[in-house]
Amino acid sequence: MSNIDWIDRQEYPFASHYLEVSAGRLHYVDEGSGSAVVMVHGNPTWSYLYRHLIKQLRLEYRCIPMDHIGFGLSDKPRDWSYLLSDHAANLTALVDGLGHEGHRVQGEGTEALGGCLLQGADGSVEFGGPFRARRGPRRAGGGGGSVLE
Repeated sequence: MSNIDWIDRQEYPFASHYLEVSAGRLHYVDEGSGSAVVMVHGNPTWSYLYRHLIKQLRLEYRCIPMDHIGFGLSDKPRDWSYLLSDHAANLTALVDGLGHEGHRVQGEGTEALGGCLLQGADGSVEFGGPFRARRGPRRAGGGGGSVLE
């Protein structure tokens, strides 16, 4: 179990949740209600990146930022592959495990989405192939993420 006493709970006041995947414990936050927005960070960030967005969106949306294995509050196994396809499989397991209908995936940069994560009409997330993406809203300090629909 990770020691998370170093986190500033004023900045990151969210309850931690974990999904057990083959590589260990995958950390995620589940705040708010309504249509789900799954937030996927890039390299080398973690769900902390989305703390201000969560605080605003949770009033109308179910915000689900996650930490890839090896990042943030997720486990950091030494003997895991860290391949993009394995990160995508973990994301799929998280979305499937949450069991909700319809969602959006918000990614930070192309590495977050691997340039090829897909969201199916049935809510599934897959790795590979062409996808429909649009730029997310611009934020103070630069760029927007990619939103797959």
